[in-house]
Amino acid sequence: MGGRVAGPRSRWTTRSAGLVTGVFGDLEPEGRPAVRITLTVRYVPFFNKTSSRTLPEPTSDHDAVLREVLALAARRRRTDAGPRRR
Repeated sequence: MGGRVAGPRSRWTTRSAGLVTGVFGDLEPEGRPAVRITLTVRYVPFFNKTSSRTLPEPTSDHDAVLREVLALAARRRRTDAGPRRR
């Protein structure tokens, strides 16, 4: 498994890294690479929004997957925020 993404970490980044580590804990023993990232966000009152992205190529690089997870989450936050008011 690769190292960690360098730099200061937000709570979101730390939790995402933990999830990525858990997923790789399942993938690595079976020799399988990550090929797709799916992010499901659950909102109150109990509805979900799901986004996914196929990776450019299958990978076992923890840092590459974490970067993709964070990018997908950032796109989701921008989409959910809607237009900015002035």
